[in-house]
Amino acid sequence: MRGGYSEEQRQLDHYAAGYGIDIVASIQVLGHMEKVVRFPEYAGIKDSASCLLAGEEGTYRLIEKMLKTMSSCLRSRRIIIGMDETHGLGEGNYRRLHGRHEPLEIFLQHLQKVDVLAKKHGLRVALYSDMIFKYSSPRRVYLDPEAVLNEEIVSQIPADASLIYWDYYSSDPKIIERMMREHRRTGNAVYAGPLLSVSSFCVQYEATFRTAGTALASARRNGISMAYGCLWHDDGAECCDWLGLLGMQYYAECAYSGYGACDIYSTDSTGFVGNEAAVSMEELSRRFYACTGLSAKWFLDASMLDAVPCINRENRWPPNPSKYLLWQDPLEGLCDADLQGLSLSEYYKSVEERLAEDLGYAGEKGWFLKVPLQLARVLSRKCYLSEELSRHYVEQDREALEKDLLLMKELWDHVRQLWILHREQWMATCSPFGWSRLDLRYGGLMARLKTAEARLAGYLDGSLQELQELTVPRFRLDRGDQGLGNGIWKVYADVATLSDG
Repeated sequence: MRGGYSEEQRQLDHYAAGYGIDIVASIQVLGHMEKVVRFPEYAGIKDSASCLLAGEEGTYRLIEKMLKTMSSCLRSRRIIIGMDETHGLGEGNYRRLHGRHEPLEIFLQHLQKVDVLAKKHGLRVALYSDMIFKYSSPRRVYLDPEAVLNEEIVSQIPADASLIYWDYYSSDPKIIERMMREHRRTGNAVYAGPLLSVSSFCVQYEATFRTAGTALASARRNGISMAYGCLWHDDGAECCDWLGLLGMQYYAECAYSGYGACDIYSTDSTGFVGNEAAVSMEELSRRFYACTGLSAKWFLDASMLDAVPCINRENRWPPNPSKYLLWQDPLEGLCDADLQGLSLSEYYKSVEERLAEDLGYAGEKGWFLKVPLQLARVLSRKCYLSEELSRHYVEQDREALEKDLLLMKELWDHVRQLWILHREQWMATCSPFGWSRLDLRYGGLMARLKTAEARLAGYLDGSLQELQELTVPRFRLDRGDQGLGNGIWKVYADVATLSDG
């Protein structure tokens, strides 16, 4: 129940062609297939919980159908076939049927068979390179500084296939430069960089510019002719793609403007700096306005949903508090301890004020700001309850608890409004398939808020003697000594969702 998109893709391709734009399909032909192989009809071509069974005839019949469909939908003869993150390849049904084989051997043989099928339908493949590098690493690490693709491995990669170096988080110029050189050495190389919206309600521009700037400059030095930014829809796709427009402009400026360096992010008062050859924030904003009629400030203000002032900037993964603070349980408070002493309720109040001003100025042109604004409104109130409710209970501050109860009722109304606005945005920009997952999250959150309200009211009127949920100790999850940001938090099935989508 995720819909078929053949006719929609043909319509989009026809429209794009009128502007000289190629739409390139991005599919999976080995890993990331868990939403397919979970069904019993596919048991015969299942290696593991997420991988197709390499070497099996049925696997290649399915893949050929996929390639044939894509070939009929899009004019472009290029196709991205994925093959990234194939962890555990050959360790499931493949090993039972064929015995133990090196995963790199299985991977390359499968790649060659898929390439033959792609050529049959006039397609030229590009694939993500992470597993080739990981399987070549003595430590089995993707970005291993000691991993080198030897000539034997390179010779087994189809000559006209493109290797895609994807890296959304590295900011170390040495790692990036080395990976660019290794990919260039294989022949056809592509860089896939961040427009970071992974598991978030916003595009995280600080982290995007910091990572992509260094990498795009390196791609240019190493003669890598194609680069693109990725707006992945992991774990619910809460972020509207329109919030990525400023990042798309940034990639375009780095590609076409002649700037030799594109590392324009800094934490000084201007926000964006660079050397004499770099694009400035002023230039980026001016060009962005000329191309779209929109203000760069609106997009940077929306990114403040995650750009809290207490981020650990040394952490590889930027934190996504806008997601976990919304979906965490209002009574059990999985992330309550992370918030202590940070005053994020006040922070989100300031973000709310900023976005309200932006939307007032933008009018209908700023329709994509309605959800970020309402989310900031929700988070300012929900963070206060996360910061204070359990403390008020432990300290038996009944006057404060009475105010918390009123705030909880108010919060429910704001969450309901967020749900409505988010649904309207989704239906205007996306297929209806997939929204069911967010309905379950919003429905669960609103139900839990009503339960929290009822239990708190019962405690205050004496019908309940205690609230056990508020006596349980809180522990830190996303906060270390240097601030927030231990990893990308996702809504795991046992925490806040009833469906895996």
